[in-house]
Amino acid sequence: MENNHKYINFPIQLLKGFLLDPQKVLYEISCYALFFYENSPTNNTHNKFIGVCTYLGYDIRPSMRDEMYQIGQNLHDKFALKSRPPLTGIKVQLLKEFQEEEHTKEEMLYFLAFLAIKSILYKKPYAKITNNFLLSRMDGRAKCCAKKDLSPEIRKYSSNYHMQKIRLALYEKWHVVSESKYMRGVLYSIKHTKEELITIAEKNRQTYKKKQEQYNTKKLREKVRKDLNSRLK
Repeated sequence: MENNHKYINFPIQLLKGFLLDPQKVLYEISCYALFFYENSPTNNTHNKFIGVCTYLGYDIRPSMRDEMYQIGQNLHDKFALKSRPPLTGIKVQLLKEFQEEEHTKEEMLYFLAFLAIKSILYKKPYAKITNNFLLSRMDGRAKCCAKKDLSPEIRKYSSNYHMQKIRLALYEKWHVVSESKYMRGVLYSIKHTKEELITIAEKNRQTYKKKQEQYNTKKLREKVRKDLNSRLK
């Protein structure tokens, strides 16, 4: 199997501090992957270390194996042993690209946003996501937190201006479509086209309006009945 078809899945918490030290975070993701796949039931090779290096396409010196394995095990025990954390995924080829090639701070930011979006969508065709939730996942958090609780390096991108730039980059670079007209939050999708997502948004809006109209009619009818009953007394 070619590297462009191989994925590494890992807990979203591993992304914490990515913008401060991306190479450290990417190295720890590699360590997590080494530990996870070396212990995976699908790794039925006689030498599991060689098997995982072959699968991931890594050229890891045996002398580095113990250190990477220990780091990976510590991360697994911390985030995945006793709970089921939200996961995100990255192609092995893409991970190696970001480890070996130079990228701008903006490219790193948009890459981080893409990984955060993937952790929220997971297997869903689309999802409505607030800016705070997206930023929280970019901050390596499993749950949405208040803007004031975000790390400074993530909170600086919480303005509407920066969020619009992130949405545009997600579409242009990572093919993530979005729609936000007449709604709170933003609909995101990797699987749908822009037209399909707008159609979904409009259907949801019409359904909401219909339910709201039914609710308002019900409350008005109750008010009229109450007024009539009070006059008859």
